[in-house]
Amino acid sequence: MNNKTDIKEKNRKILIAIGLFAGAVLIIISFFTTGNNSSANTKNINTATAGNLKRTDTEAYIIEQEKKLCEILRRIRGVSEPFVMITLDSSSEYIYASKQSIKESSSKDGGTLQKDVQKDIILYEDEKKSKSPILVREIQPKIKGVAVVCNGISSAEMQLKIINLVSTVLNLPTNKVYVISAD
Repeated sequence: MNNKTDIKEKNRKILIAIGLFAGAVLIIISFFTTGNNSSANTKNINTATAGNLKRTDTEAYIIEQEKKLCEILRRIRGVSEPFVMITLDSSSEYIYASKQSIKESSSKDGGTLQKDVQKDIILYEDEKKSKSPILVREIQPKIKGVAVVCNGISSAEMQLKIINLVSTVLNLPTNKVYVISAD
């Protein structure tokens, strides 16, 4: 009986050694294949997303939104010389392509002792051999409030129309929009 347990134990150790060796070989192979193909793969990903996504500066975003609101307000009969100011609660947020690896160490009794998470940003190499991260998504800044000053607001009804218009366009609650006449 002792002989059978010895044979099982030896077979178990051999299987563990083969598994560890195979894992090491796969890791080594992945280093070589990732090194050669990663720039080609990221190049394809980046060219697919480069046309669809472009980084915008937070200030440029505010200026663009203010100009659009002024154009809409100019189209309202009686409203002239609109001035719009937008304040932000947060700035733009950029999410880049990344790969994540998790390494866990466990104790002899099977309980996890340590969990190490590593997140690496995937870089794109262009024709000039310069590297830059791949932009996956841009989250626009959150608008905190809007002030509108313009000529031609002769009644509370006109003021309410402008408040509702700005609120709808920017998806803001009406209490975050203030409208006053410059007259």
